[in-house]
Amino acid sequence: MDFLGQNDKSGRNFMDERIEALGAAVREARQRRELSQEQLASMMGTDQSAIARLEAGKINSGIGTYIRAADALGIPFKSLVNF
Repeated sequence: MDFLGQNDKSGRNFMDERIEALGAAVREARQRRELSQEQLASMMGTDQSAIARLEAGKINSGIGTYIRAADALGIPFKSLVNF
């Protein structure tokens, strides 16, 4: 990786990797609390498909979305960014 956001030798984008890591952290926290995607979506005021995309790292949500997810899960936001 030459610069933030540029592709590394594998063709992966640095930011894509971080978005996927954030999504995985949300999924792991949700599963630890034995919540369904539907339940988390309801707590966040969104729908299940948005949670599925968020957890899969398929959308680049703003930081506010991840903060809302952390709040809904009862965890500090910083616990999602441990990568």
